[in-house]
Amino acid sequence: MLFRPGRVLALVLAVGAAVVLLTPREPPPAPAPKSSPAGGLVDEQVMQQVAVIEAKHRLWDATVWADEMTARQYGEVAIQIWDNLRAGADLFQLLGSMPFREMQLGQAHPAEEWESDIRRVRMAKGGPTWSAEQFTQALGQWKAAGWQLGQSEWRHRRFNPRTNGEPTSVFWISLHLVNDTLAKRGILRGDITVQWQPTELTPETLAEPDRIDLTGLEWLERTGAPAFNLPSRQDIPPNAGNVFIDPLILYDFNGDGKVEVIMGCKNRIYRNLGEGRFKAETLCPKFSETVFNVTLEDLSGDGVVDVVACGHDGIYLIEGQSDGVFKSEARIAWRAPKKVLDPMVMTTGDIDGDGDADLWLSQYKLPYVKGQMPTPIYDANDG
Repeated sequence: MLFRPGRVLALVLAVGAAVVLLTPREPPPAPAPKSSPAGGLVDEQVMQQVAVIEAKHRLWDATVWADEMTARQYGEVAIQIWDNLRAGADLFQLLGSMPFREMQLGQAHPAEEWESDIRRVRMAKGGPTWSAEQFTQALGQWKAAGWQLGQSEWRHRRFNPRTNGEPTSVFWISLHLVNDTLAKRGILRGDITVQWQPTELTPETLAEPDRIDLTGLEWLERTGAPAFNLPSRQDIPPNAGNVFIDPLILYDFNGDGKVEVIMGCKNRIYRNLGEGRFKAETLCPKFSETVFNVTLEDLSGDGVVDVVACGHDGIYLIEGQSDGVFKSEARIAWRAPKKVLDPMVMTTGDIDGDGDADLWLSQYKLPYVKGQMPTPIYDANDG
């Protein structure tokens, strides 16, 4: 056989090529991200898109939402008062430090006598006007008389940026006051109209009232011991695997004229023993499923109310007995075709008029989940 150098060389090259092709190699390094001119790692095109969106928002805030943005600035006054009160600030000292030019008080109507010894006094126009100094003096007298704030609520209801040339707000307030010395409890509530001083607002400054009109307020008062007492205070955690203990249901199961208290998702009933005493029991001893809504209805048609509960698998029915206990085994009244999520509303009624109870169930569509965004728009009708 003749030695042919050309064939040998070709064979060597072919084997070498195969080795190169079949040998595992490290993947090439990924290209370094393009830096923005400022030295960051955000793509310049993305930044331009974001800038366009932000510019649109600024345009809308300055045009479409201009009055709304201004209203927020003026409403911040009430928000800060409310926040400070919730943090423990003294009501009389806080209101006494508020600057204004004039305060219009209301003229008191004759008192209306309500049930439970409650007196209601409405205000009308025609009352005196006070300066800030007179208001501060009156606050000091009320505090010295023993009045204390229990709780309060402050709402910015309306805003007009150009009422008689100056911005005007209407706030709804509710102040719950207690005076242990006089054995009195009172609620001052209603609308307050505020005309603001002509001041240019900045993020660092708050609006200042010019004239405050209190003629839209009313005063509710009761003298004597508190009408309601707290018989029991408990911290009741939900069952394992649940975040709810509600709904809270009141029902007289055994017909003794005293209503029992049910915590539906907790599967607990408080039997009413009378005189403000309750005994805690398991509502349905043979039922341990995790449920998210509960209602009461005679779905079995025997004239005795049943427990109806909704869980992930569907609707459970636990039949009741005439003595107001629920010892029966639970059964599935409706099995869901797929997992039931967030059944927030469940009620019953004879929808089709055939004489028996029907069941209506509604689910809650979670915002910010799986791309679902909320619609914070008045009357959005989004379900």
